[in-house]
Amino acid sequence: MMSKKILIIPLCLLFTLSSCVTGFKVTGDKSNIKGPTLAVIAGLKNEESFLFAQHLTEELQKTSNFKVLSQEQIKSKLDIYPDNIKGPYAKFSIENIVEEYNNTDLNKIKDIQNKLGVDNLLVVWAPINLHEESNNSLGTTYEIHSINQLFAFPGCQEIGRGTFKAYYATGFVIGVKVKRNLNDGIKQSCEWLAKNIAKKINMLKQN
Repeated sequence: MMSKKILIIPLCLLFTLSSCVTGFKVTGDKSNIKGPTLAVIAGLKNEESFLFAQHLTEELQKTSNFKVLSQEQIKSKLDIYPDNIKGPYAKFSIENIVEEYNNTDLNKIKDIQNKLGVDNLLVVWAPINLHEESNNSLGTTYEIHSINQLFAFPGCQEIGRGTFKAYYATGFVIGVKVKRNLNDGIKQSCEWLAKNIAKKINMLKQN
């Protein structure tokens, strides 16, 4: 995981930037989604990636028509999980994710799908965690950058991709409503992201 202390934007604007990322966009033929089963895979061993996978799993179980494997089921079927998968971003991604989708290790993703036996894989990487301390050092804000790809099988066909940021703060922070720890910050982001993904591929559950 990359971590770097930086001075970013004014705090009053920090938590309104979700619109600056793609979230999820369809890039392939949605008709390639042939079956209902889905697994959400953490693409890195770090805590941020696993929390994204965990909360996206839980939210997609609630909001989508997919039959979504739990993270416990995934762990039971894979020898090592989570594990590092070469992802769709440049190595020099430090303060922002530099998207390079040709970098993704498709062979490893195919191997994971074969072991899980699911129809679709959503892989999420969270390689960047930035933080900024306030001038008086009473509070710290955090910005977690993630990137995702959805694949349909057979054929490992990319259906969609996107980037998303999660935020949280610790200590004394004035003027923003934000979650207070890493888990809750990512969970809040996944509530929106899961619905966005399901809606764009016509798999959103109708209440």
